[in-house]
Amino acid sequence: MLARYQNGCLQKTTRKDGAERWQFRWLEKIADGTSRERKKTIGLVKDYPEHSKKLQDLLAGLRLNINTDGPTKLTSVTMGAAVEHYMQHELADNGAEGKAYSTRNRKTLVLRRWVLPQWRNHDLRAIKTVAVEQWLKTLLTSKFGKLKPLAGGTKEKIRDAMSAVFNHAIRWEFTDANPITGPHKGSGVRVSGKRERAPEILDVEEMQLLLASLGVREKAMVFLDMPAGLRRGELAGLKWEDVDFKHLHLRCEPVTGGSARWPGQNRGVKKADADGRIRCSRSDGLVRANALQATLRLPVGDRR
Repeated sequence: MLARYQNGCLQKTTRKDGAERWQFRWLEKIADGTSRERKKTIGLVKDYPEHSKKLQDLLAGLRLNINTDGPTKLTSVTMGAAVEHYMQHELADNGAEGKAYSTRNRKTLVLRRWVLPQWRNHDLRAIKTVAVEQWLKTLLTSKFGKLKPLAGGTKEKIRDAMSAVFNHAIRWEFTDANPITGPHKGSGVRVSGKRERAPEILDVEEMQLLLASLGVREKAMVFLDMPAGLRRGELAGLKWEDVDFKHLHLRCEPVTGGSARWPGQNRGVKKADADGRIRCSRSDGLVRANALQATLRLPVGDRR
């Protein structure tokens, strides 16, 4: 069924200065599928006399915009509406077919904490690459009691979240461009994710001293965490039933929600090598199953 053609409505309004102006009104379908009334003041009545060709040409252009498929200057949705639509369709809990809990939670926090307060009422088409880049440079945090510039990694997360919203809006035909990535490589928002300080890396002697001072439980935690790349909460919450010696797998229960995961899932090999070693591709490390049993002081059983 074809969409109904809109002519819009033209009427005169009077402002506080007493001058009469033309106001154009029309209906627009927003992100949630409902219609809302829109209006645009187009100029003074004295500059656009009624029935004049100048006024009729202007109305013809406006009517072309509101009846054109896809986004135009008059039909672009706001960032607030686009974020709400993105959360409903992309950040909903869709089980195994949807995004992981950690991804949904992180993007929701970033959008609500940083993006919406600044860009909620801006039309998508009005958001420009340089404006976003300059805004990111001004962001501050007071996490440790005093204001300091936001870390580059956090700025990257904000940029990526905004880009995801724009890609979603393009897919649903709310807009036709993504200013965060730009039309070609290198033309989008530039953010440096460089570390603020270099990490301290233990040498061999320091690692040996550390292991020698650990108890059995703590040493087992270190040997599990180094090759598997477990998160702190996952490592602390690991139970005996999560260790599958038959198939050489570790099952990690989520700390704050979501579903259980296997270290290295969707990133590489999940099965053990032929020589009985557990491979976890997150850090490309190897743990021998028999060494793990010896560390935990377990009886060596049949793992076949």
